[in-house]
Amino acid sequence: MIILASQSPVRAQILTKNNIHFVVRPSQYEEIFSTEESLEENARRLALGKAQWVFEKLSQEEQKNAVVVGVDTIMKDPRGVLLGKPETPEEALQMMNLRSGNTETLYSGIAIVSAQKVEVSGEFSLIFWKNISPEEQIRLVHTNEWKEKCGGVAIEGEAGKYVERITGSLENIMGFPLEIFKKIIPLF
Repeated sequence: MIILASQSPVRAQILTKNNIHFVVRPSQYEEIFSTEESLEENARRLALGKAQWVFEKLSQEEQKNAVVVGVDTIMKDPRGVLLGKPETPEEALQMMNLRSGNTETLYSGIAIVSAQKVEVSGEFSLIFWKNISPEEQIRLVHTNEWKEKCGGVAIEGEAGKYVERITGSLENIMGFPLEIFKKIIPLF
C-alpha cells in the first residue's frame, strides 16, 4: 500500500492522474531549513523526515505492507536564498518581485520508506521567468495561489503565464518528482 505523507492536493492529483493508487496520511514533521545544508540536502532531509514520521505512526501490522512516500520541494531565488512557503501576502509579494525576469532553481527531494528499505533521491529544475510588472505581482498575490506553495507560486495557476521556459519536468516543479518516483517505486 502506497501512503503519501502529504496533504498537498497537487501531489495527490499528479499520482491520481497517473493511475497510482495511494492513501493520504499527512505528516506532522516540522519543516526547518538548515543554513548549513544545501538546497538538495535540505529537501532530501525533510522528505525523509516526513516519510519516517508517517511510517513510525503506523501500526506494526500496517508497517509490513506500507510504502510511505515523503516529498519536499524547495526553491532558491536568484540571490541564492532558500525559499519555503511564505506566511504572509507581503512575503509572497517579495518573492514574486525577486523572481520577475530572473531564474529560480527548484529541487524536490523524495524519500520512500518501507519496513525493508529506505530510498532517498530528488530532481532539480529551473524556472525562467518573464518580467512581471508590479501591478501583475500584486494581482497574483491577491489570487491567494501562493498559500501553502513552495516559493509562494503555483506554476500550474495564474503565475504560469509568466514562465518563459523550464528545464526539468513540470510535475517536479509542481512539487512531485514523478519520474524519480517511477524509477524508485519498483524497488519496493
